[in-house]
Amino acid sequence: LICTLCLNQRAVVRNDEVIQCDKCGVAVHENCYITENIGDAESDGSSSSTEPWFCEACLYGLKEPPYCELCPNRFGAFKKADIGGGWVHLLCALYTPGITFGDVERLSAVSWQEQDYKLFGKRACVACSDQLLARTGIAVPCDAALCKNHLHVTCAQRLGLLIDNTEKSVDPNLSNSTNTNNNTLAAYDVETVDPLYLTCKRHANENLMKQRKAVCELMYKQEEARMLGIRRRVLNEREERKRIQMLERHKKAMKDLEGITIAWPEHDNKRPRLFHTSAQYLELFFEKAKSSGISRQKFLENFIKVDGAQLPYLPPGFSSEFIQYFNHRKNVIPEETEKLEKLKRENEKLRTEQKKLQELLQNPVATFFDDSKVLQEWYETLHALGLRKLEKPSPPVENKTKYFFN
Repeated sequence: LICTLCLNQRAVVRNDEVIQCDKCGVAVHENCYITENIGDAESDGSSSSTEPWFCEACLYGLKEPPYCELCPNRFGAFKKADIGGGWVHLLCALYTPGITFGDVERLSAVSWQEQDYKLFGKRACVACSDQLLARTGIAVPCDAALCKNHLHVTCAQRLGLLIDNTEKSVDPNLSNSTNTNNNTLAAYDVETVDPLYLTCKRHANENLMKQRKAVCELMYKQEEARMLGIRRRVLNEREERKRIQMLERHKKAMKDLEGITIAWPEHDNKRPRLFHTSAQYLELFFEKAKSSGISRQKFLENFIKVDGAQLPYLPPGFSSEFIQYFNHRKNVIPEETEKLEKLKRENEKLRTEQKKLQELLQNPVATFFDDSKVLQEWYETLHALGLRKLEKPSPPVENKTKYFFN
């Protein structure tokens, strides 16, 4: 059996037994997955230990492998998230920067609350052949300086590109410890920078890459065989009782950590994440398209199609999107220029009217005196025609006039 986490490449566990989950059959080292057995007086042995053991996915009753939040792969060993009910490959959690554990001793309660959600789908995995799957989860950058390549952790494992330097700085006495659950993955020297990282093909050691890739191919064949019989295994009464016992203990451990290392985000601001960055929802989109009679290729073409006319800016390039963007810009600029000139003319007209009104407000007394003069002329004319009873208009008072207009 090959451990799905270390591929039997870690010297500290190379001679240890690889155990299997008694429900799904996933193979791991106890010291890689950090297992915890509970004593049982009814022990009669299992496939790999004297006690039945279940991975966290089977512990919570999942009928099939869950979807990883960080990559599109469903092979391998999973750990439960601290909140939200999601699942993550333990391997992805260990190699993705910014991922933390609510329960460090058991490498459980995986958390990505500290991550910027814009990282999901921001970079495409160079190892994924499917353009949509390449944008799911978080692609980790190559460790080489200035390298622009990004890969999913499980994709890097498949190509033999994962680097584990934890054992170079671990105290040798740790490997002789009698405690089989000692977390050597977290026991490296704090001064070591990035003990777990990945590289792209260009910056990898070719010999080590070929060696790890060959072992990973064997592990994938092992996982494919496991998937064929994952639903066939039925737990007996004792195993089911054991699973429930382990589940209660695990839930209690998680409950004890709430408010300490496991906590809901304090801020109320929602952090949106695009649907297509989740492999689970992307698969649901595929199934919906298939039920509607749309082929996967047609769905892929429409899903990744970008209307260049809707983009605010696009750097020059030999692509259909840039041609659409250029043609749209070519047609739109004259229209927008004409609208701008029209608005300028309207603006100039309004400014002229505004200027007239301001002049009128600045000379209110003169206007009032002009009106009084006309009234006086009318009075004299009517008085000359014989209307003697008309009262003579009073002359305007300048101070009162100013007060009236102010």
